[in-house]
Amino acid sequence: MRDGVARFIIRRLAVTGPKVPTAELLFADGVNVIWGASNTGKSFTVKLLDFMSGAKPKMLPNINQRQGYNKAWLDLILPTSGQVTLVRALAGGSFGLYNHWVQPDTKEEATRTLSSEHKGKDSLSGFLLAEIGIADKSFSKTQHAAKVAFSFRHFVPYLLTEETDMMGEWPPIRISDFNSDTLDKNVLKFIATGIDDSAVIETPSPDAQKSINSGKVQMVEEMLATAEQELNREYPDPSDLENQLAKLDKATDELQSTLVQRQNELDQLRLDRRFIVDSIAETQERQTGSFPKMRRQSRPAV
Repeated sequence: MRDGVARFIIRRLAVTGPKVPTAELLFADGVNVIWGASNTGKSFTVKLLDFMSGAKPKMLPNINQRQGYNKAWLDLILPTSGQVTLVRALAGGSFGLYNHWVQPDTKEEATRTLSSEHKGKDSLSGFLLAEIGIADKSFSKTQHAAKVAFSFRHFVPYLLTEETDMMGEWPPIRISDFNSDTLDKNVLKFIATGIDDSAVIETPSPDAQKSINSGKVQMVEEMLATAEQELNREYPDPSDLENQLAKLDKATDELQSTLVQRQNELDQLRLDRRFIVDSIAETQERQTGSFPKMRRQSRPAV
């Protein structure tokens, strides 16, 4: 950490082998320029640095000068961990991490092992991203916002550039042939602004939505088939259902008829009650003499 800025500083790149002298390249503070005639190892140096940041072994040229060498070593100064050394077999595989600088081809055991694949903090990518505080970022790789986790490998094209990339016709922000333009642009946006796509909500593509709909239809069909099997198991003869339905219809009609009859009886009881209440009132008024000419009403009948 210098001037409040998190930095990776490369100090030494070396290759070793059991019967060959150590070949190494030392780096100074600031900008380092590697120059020389053709076929003197400039591109190999860049590709070796790429390899030591997680590239696959097939990206490392199999030039004659690397014969007899089997390990690569990289001394770094990191913002949090400070001086560390990475070691990796030229055949590929995981990285060994030393929590201090070591001499190339040391017999000392590495402090820990880091996977070359982006798999959280136990990977080289996760370890390096955590050093600069940008772990757990994600980006949209398609226009439908399908996400991909941010890897240190997305940074590398902006850190390491060789002559072929400078003269190529492809855009300078291209990360690899396997990535979409959407991902390339979103990575550049993150580098420029510090904003990733974690908050972007993914929308299914037409093909994905079609698959989802097909799955829902299939699920409904399976539920219907299961219900039909249970129905056939409980009522193997369809005529039984028809007979039960006829009985239910008959019982419903009888119940409706009974309800109508009971309603008529209730209405008649209400009329009788009203007649009795009026008769009592008329009798009481005659007894008091307040209603002498009241004519007796006939009892209503239904």
